[in-house]
Amino acid sequence: MIPAVRQLRSSWHTRCFLTVKVSNAFGRTAIAGVMAWAVGCGGRGDGLSGTGALCVPSNGRTGDVVYVRKSFLVDSAASDPGWTVLAAVTSTTPSSPLSGTTWNGHAAFAITVDEIEILQTEGVPSPLIFDAWPADNVDVTADALCSTTQDRDWQMRDWVGWHFDKRDAGDLGLLYPPAGPFPPLVECAATSSALAFLVPGSFTLDETTATMSWRTTVMTAAVSCPGVSIGALTIELTYSLTRP
Repeated sequence: MIPAVRQLRSSWHTRCFLTVKVSNAFGRTAIAGVMAWAVGCGGRGDGLSGTGALCVPSNGRTGDVVYVRKSFLVDSAASDPGWTVLAAVTSTTPSSPLSGTTWNGHAAFAITVDEIEILQTEGVPSPLIFDAWPADNVDVTADALCSTTQDRDWQMRDWVGWHFDKRDAGDLGLLYPPAGPFPPLVECAATSSALAFLVPGSFTLDETTATMSWRTTVMTAAVSCPGVSIGALTIELTYSLTRP
């Protein structure tokens, strides 16, 4: 099933969250409890104040990880507006009814000790997880390799390494709000063995306009489900996020 995700926000200081997740029969996850654990868990002591909020290694790892300043993603303010999200399937190979599928809605981020999570926060009684990615909480040095250290407590580190490569179809979860049923084709594709990875060079971030976007490729294996059978698919998705 499509694994669900959690939530992030943004500002000069990072708020970390202690979350309790409860999965339902569809594999979607609700946040049963969200507690502000440390309201100021990110300082600006990394010496990168003039280099922006994005660091992309120049050593060939651009399809694996990008480093984003936590303060860009997560706002410690209680009134954090979250993000407006547009997710779209730009192509599938071979062609399939998934092509052209889009979803537009509101979400927010959360950073844990080992994940970046994105949540649906509107129209539901409690936040629901769309998707999650492996992550490293780090401090970053301003060099071509985005050299990292982990000397400080993870909550105090200013950056997060966002790992897009994973072995599941969770990125399809951003196509439909988790509060509603997934179309049978998406639900079936999500049960197959899958690989997902960032399209190299596609991640962009603009602090001035408070926007970011990226493209991922999800490769699913052939799978049969009740009433639905699909062959192997290569799905390219585009995500565009803007502060409302």
